Amino acid sequence: LECYRGQIDDTCIWAGWTTSASNSITVKAADGEGHGGVVDAGFVIKSITSYVPCINLDQRYVTFYGIQLSRTSSGSCFTTSSLPEFLSTIDSCITTGGGNTGEAGIGARRMNIRNCLVISNSTVGIDAISSYFGNLVENCTVVGCGIGFEGSTGGDSDLESTRYYNNVGYGNTTDYGTGFVRTGSTANASGDATAPGTNPQTGVTTADFEDYAGGNYIPAASGKLDGTGADLSADFTTDIAGITRTVPWTIGAYA
Repeated sequence: LECYRGQIDDTCIWAGWTTSASNSITVKAADGEGHGGVVDAGFVIKSITSYVPCINLDQRYVTFYGIQLSRTSSGSCFTTSSLPEFLSTIDSCITTGGGNTGEAGIGARRMNIRNCLVISNSTVGIDAISSYFGNLVENCTVVGCGIGFEGSTGGDSDLESTRYYNNVGYGNTTDYGTGFVRTGSTANASGDATAPGTNPQTGVTTADFEDYAGGNYIPAASGKLDGTGADLSADFTTDIAGITRTVPWTIGAYA
């Protein structure tokens, strides 16, 4: 399903489809119609109703790619129902706004979340919304939220913990919460001291982005996010703007 530049004030519930590994759904920006990593530059789904998410996913084998989800009121931008396996993905998407108790920019159970930019959710940027189902979070940038990233309250296991690779939280009340982090997480960054896993980059400042005040979250040359990430090319090779990543990788959504 291809989306074109513009905005719809509505919500979407994905459920009831017959999907499988060979019969999947991709919702994406059409060629030449993507946001290019810039807020409000592409296709936007905006929820204007409190506590009704822009997208509620109750379906396996679905990928959302290159779209923006925004809120003008309390609630989540993206949420999932019962998804017990890593069979759906949100990739290179932007979320803005929302929040309140139990609400998140991206709230998910056992999903692949990569190359996403999450801005200004007053509660949590990227959240494992089940006590016992974590997520796989790779190369995401979360700024201006309550808690930037939050894991589940289960334990350190593939099922229950969230795995973090190459993510950056900055300008949040707390960049990473207290939820369980899967052993093996690495190369995450934070403005405070909460970056999880091995090889963390802490003490990030606005100087580590090209123009933080102007909403440009590309890593600044020779800063803490530039060339300090792990090589994840076995999983994906581009950034939120579709630019090919090169070794050494950057931390965050932008190459």
